[in-house]
Amino acid sequence: MKDEELVARYCSGDRRAEALTKDKYSVSCRELAYQILGNYDEADSVVQEVFSLADRLIPEKVPNNLQIFLWRATRNLSLLRDCASEARNQVISEMNDWLPCAPPPECSLSKKELFNLTNEFLSTLPALDRKILIAHFWHFLSISAIAHCFNLSEEKVYSILGMTGSRFQQYLESHNLNSVEPAMFLQAFGYIRETWITELPVSSASSGSRKKWAVIAGCLCCITFLGFAIFRHLLSDDTPPAPVLPTISTATTNPSSLPGIGESSNPAPPDNETEANPAGSATEPSVSIHETEVYQKIMQAEKPHEVKETVMEAFAQWIIDENNADDFLNTYDGEWMMKRDTPLTSFTLHCSGAVDEEHKQKYTVLRYEDGEVELWVQTEIQYTDVPREEISELVYGARDEIGVPDEVKEEFIDFILYSDWFAWSTINPDQKTEWFFDMARVGKDSDEKYITLFVKILDDDPNVTSYKLCTLYYNDTKVMDGMRDSPIILPE
Repeated sequence: MKDEELVARYCSGDRRAEALTKDKYSVSCRELAYQILGNYDEADSVVQEVFSLADRLIPEKVPNNLQIFLWRATRNLSLLRDCASEARNQVISEMNDWLPCAPPPECSLSKKELFNLTNEFLSTLPALDRKILIAHFWHFLSISAIAHCFNLSEEKVYSILGMTGSRFQQYLESHNLNSVEPAMFLQAFGYIRETWITELPVSSASSGSRKKWAVIAGCLCCITFLGFAIFRHLLSDDTPPAPVLPTISTATTNPSSLPGIGESSNPAPPDNETEANPAGSATEPSVSIHETEVYQKIMQAEKPHEVKETVMEAFAQWIIDENNADDFLNTYDGEWMMKRDTPLTSFTLHCSGAVDEEHKQKYTVLRYEDGEVELWVQTEIQYTDVPREEISELVYGARDEIGVPDEVKEEFIDFILYSDWFAWSTINPDQKTEWFFDMARVGKDSDEKYITLFVKILDDDPNVTSYKLCTLYYNDTKVMDGMRDSPIILPE
């Protein structure tokens, strides 16, 4: 069940909302609580408190992201408990090394300022360094668990954390902050950007550890069983029974059908090949999965992350086995994209059809995890019915100090017109927005800048300085998604 439906059930007073939410998120919340507390009884108590809290708060304050709301509540409530896991103690010890504790009398830092500084610092890090930092300080994964998640050595993880810690200390000092209380830092770190939190699954390390021990236990059981069988055989004096030869029952067998003396039991192939293979029964030569049209389509799909060949083969095989491949390709003849999912070893294949005259588009998502593919989403998207003239007025009226060509602006208009989210987020007569063009980097690891359309969604209250930001960028060939309703909180 989608999060939007769960939230709607809370708001309507449906008593089943809490139970349905538990079915979906209790495991991940429990794993996160256990990473912090190191005790499953305490973790279960926290999880119960989290879902009770959700039942009380959601009808009054609807969260933008239910998953993040539950994870943050789990993290915050777990940090209030007295017991602590070994990973949490290690985190706090390292944090004390990062955050010197000698504040000058004039040093005054609000939580919001620290929150913004933490997000700014994380945005400067390479993707891998940021993910490792979040795994350690947000999810409280141990060094060995992080090494397992990212296929790194523990020494490499230690090295990345050490260098990142030194950079963070220098970053604070560059903002004239010589001290930050560890408790305040932990609290501020809990409110980093939502997209970063979900880059690493809560249960990936623990589930991987469980799988490892399950394999070891299975091997030990096999060895024990084989040893016991060999021991019994050595102690036994019984000789093995004589083999039982097969017999031919003359009551059920026609003697004339048996091969005669000197005749081969394997009949010679017929002279006429057509008789041996009647029309329609000839075996066609097997075709490699790599040669199929479906696999070629998947190979051409946009892939923001590296995807293994076995994953693409699994997707192609599922489409061939579960559908008529030609019909599937004809239905979803638009753009395809593959994305990494949670856990990090999972992937989703997004297949889009062409947008028809009624602004409708067939859309299917397949999900791969642990060698298995399943149908994740199958729907029909109804795109915005906002008139093109209204979109054109907003795009051409946007502040433009970089001289964006008209043909590129038309590309932005086309994208917004057929976008499943951008128009609904930004074009609303009940909200105030600011539209402008600028050059911006896409991704913190890239130095290349692209033409970017920014839309600031402002609060009605003039005293509120925070706003939401939506962006689209043009990568010299087409317009692509940027940020979606990202909250920007300015310091007080």
